[in-house]
Amino acid sequence: MSEFETLDGGNEYLKACFQGFAKSGKSWTAMLLALGTREHFGLAGPLAYLDTENAVGYLAPEIKARTGVPPVGKRSRNVDDAIKLLKWAEGGGASVVVIDSVSHLWQNLCDGYLRDLNAARTRKGKGALARIPFSGWGPLKARWQEFMDTYLNSRVHVILCGRVSYDYDDVESDEGEHEIRKSGTKISAEKNTGYESSLLVEMTRVEVRDNKLNADRIVHRATVLGDRYNKIDAAQFDNPTFESFAPHVVLLQPARHAPVETQAHPELGVDVRGETDWTRELTLRKILVEKIDGALEVSGFSGTSGEAKKARAALVSGAFGTLSRTEIENMESVKLQEGLDKLAVLIRERKESEA
Repeated sequence: MSEFETLDGGNEYLKACFQGFAKSGKSWTAMLLALGTREHFGLAGPLAYLDTENAVGYLAPEIKARTGVPPVGKRSRNVDDAIKLLKWAEGGGASVVVIDSVSHLWQNLCDGYLRDLNAARTRKGKGALARIPFSGWGPLKARWQEFMDTYLNSRVHVILCGRVSYDYDDVESDEGEHEIRKSGTKISAEKNTGYESSLLVEMTRVEVRDNKLNADRIVHRATVLGDRYNKIDAAQFDNPTFESFAPHVVLLQPARHAPVETQAHPELGVDVRGETDWTRELTLRKILVEKIDGALEVSGFSGTSGEAKKARAALVSGAFGTLSRTEIENMESVKLQEGLDKLAVLIRERKESEA
């Protein structure tokens, strides 16, 4: 049987993310989407929350009025608790999961890493670090990816909420001076967090003019940054409800859920020094090219005269089938070794013929 399959299915559970500044309406809108999704699919379980800012209590009356049961979950900022909640809900514990907010999960993970790192440094008599070193981001991102893989592959509808911060770019002004300018917003979590969702929405608090009242009023505006079904992509809704996002939800088919394989990794052949087969191959190529240069240097044909250059060209062409140094440097090490052996024979034969 072929290891490949028809790819007409996918992650058909809702995977949504609401991002925005404080008081932009993320939590309320996420609740409306969760309630509507539960009703649309006729699910019986309660809504589950990982509550990082003690906000669910304000939503609980509305949730209980709509579902008949209060929300369940845990008040925590530990990413491990988020993973446990997703797995528990996947087993039938809940109908829809809301994680509010992932920004606190990421910050707590980073703070915990730096705390543990400094504790270890203190035990060794070293000073504390003010920030996470470059070498620390690898383990942090790997730990976060475990959470994201669980989120994306879980057989349960999940909605993430996260705060945003401004993104800045270094741009050159008309006068040729460099300036730091705002270029947009980004979610306050690991940089790829929002983009992995199938529905990404940014919430903003906007002041609009109400002509009937002849006064300004505040609305919570939803801008769809990404809809993988491309039904409401780039759409905007003021004070959105479930119906605003329904064109995305109605296309979901949970029965066609097909998770992505995340546990299997390519064989890299890593040795005890952390080198891979590929890095060792590159090193071996470099060594063999240096040996080729050395063999030509001591061959007796290393002069700058025209005859010496012609002799070297004939030897290289005969051994490697090309005069392109770039092509030689990019040959596989096996071919380079064969060429080096052949070069030694050609040098010996040429010396004998000229003796």
